[in-house]
Parts: sequence; C-alpha cells; structure tokens
Amino acid sequence: MDFKEEFRKLLEERKKVHMEMPWDCNEPLHALIKFVVENVNELPKFMETEATGDELAWISEFIDDIAEQTNYRPAVEAYFKAIEKFPQESNDYNLRFFGEVAEGYLDDEESKKNPRTKKHWVVY
Repeated sequence: MDFKEEFRKLLEERKKVHMEMPWDCNEPLHALIKFVVENVNELPKFMETEATGDELAWISEFIDDIAEQTNYRPAVEAYFKAIEKFPQESNDYNLRFFGEVAEGYLDDEESKKNPRTKKHWVVY
C-alpha cells in the first residue's frame, strides 16, 4: 500500500473519533502520527500534490507533532505551500497558525538564523 492510500485509511479511522477525545486515549490519531513519522519523507509531496483542503485541516491537528518528532523542515515548508492552495480551509481553520507552531519545534540551522517562531506561543 502506498503512502496516500495508507494515510487516507488511517485518517478515516481518526475521523471516527470525537474531537474532544483526550489525547492519550486517541489511538487512531497516534497510529496516524506514527505512520507519518515513519514515512515523513513522503509527506511533503503528498501535501503539495495530493492532499485536499480537508486533509490539510486534519494534518494541522498533528503537524507540530511531526515537526517535534522528526525535525524535518521540508514537511513544515510543504505544509505552508499546500495551505496556500486552499484559502477557504486555511482561513476557516487558521491553518497558518498550526504551521507556525510546528515551525517552532524545528531545531535546525534555519531556526537559529530566524528565531521568529521558536516557541513563541504561550502555554497556560
């Protein structure tokens, strides 16, 4: 099974779980994140060429986890490029914010040169 098929299968399972489900009990979400982390090099192409606006909205739920666990800047950059193609979803779900949060988890040379997003949000 290729990345797109497996991703969409796991996403359908995630969609069956209520949004208010506690993080630690959300097994479909954890399975989706695990799959994406293990195949992170496939994520940028998928987001830029295959993902729908709805799928990007769901990816926003865990793009920060992907950034934190993989430190893979191409995934975050592809996310920003991909959301530009879907202004309605980007606006409705504030997708840029989630990308900025993800960017804050990256720890690489680019982050050191441009610390504007480095953990700039406030946690209560």
